[in-house]
Amino acid sequence: MRIYELLANLLIILLSAFGVMRGLEFIVRGEQSMQNASEIYIKLSQYADIQAIGWFLLTASIVLLCSVFIKGRTSYVLLIIGGLCAGSVHLFYGMVATESAKIIATYYTTLTLGLYQYILAGIGVISLWKIKQNKD
Repeated sequence: MRIYELLANLLIILLSAFGVMRGLEFIVRGEQSMQNASEIYIKLSQYADIQAIGWFLLTASIVLLCSVFIKGRTSYVLLIIGGLCAGSVHLFYGMVATESAKIIATYYTTLTLGLYQYILAGIGVISLWKIKQNKD
């Protein structure tokens, strides 16, 4: 394994871990508990069910994590699906948090996570395109 591949895998694991932790928190704590914790979750619950978002984020983060352990085309497909889905949730959460968050790191961190996950999905698309070009 090359050092860059190891570093990329560690980044994917880190991004997946953030998604799993946030997703589990959304699922376990539930909407009422989360709304009592912060105004962000009151705003978030106006757009979607917090537990549903949690399940979606948890599933997408696990799919993203699976891309580390599977090689070839399937790995890139999982990278695209997991990156787009988890990235969308993080971007949505970050945009909702911009009005309600009292600490700017709350939404900047989440927006950055979403952006990185979109970049990973883009890398997956480019890799699949390169594989297709090499076979033709």
